[in-house]
Amino acid sequence: MVHQIEERIVAYDEASRTLTYEGHGMPKFIKTARNRLQVQPLGERRSRVRVEATLEPRGIIGRVMYAFLRLQLARIGPQFLNDLKHYVEHGEPSAHKQRRLRAAIH
Repeated sequence: MVHQIEERIVAYDEASRTLTYEGHGMPKFIKTARNRLQVQPLGERRSRVRVEATLEPRGIIGRVMYAFLRLQLARIGPQFLNDLKHYVEHGEPSAHKQRRLRAAIH
């Protein structure tokens, strides 16, 4: 069963260029899932994005699944940043992201 997860913005700070959001509707073995993004300008046409992900497991099953999820995040984290870079530079989702969006619809 695939869970429908809703992401809600819980904090936004324009001055520090940060955005924090949480996942809601998570599987029962996850107590909390929160991400914080911060954009640091490096010049007129360059920025660095810092991502902090916090995942708090629940129970024994949560701790077991946490190890698996860490492996998944290590794999998809770089792709997330590549997709973000493409979107910022081109104003549209990357080809990779568009394929995933089409697959999710069908």
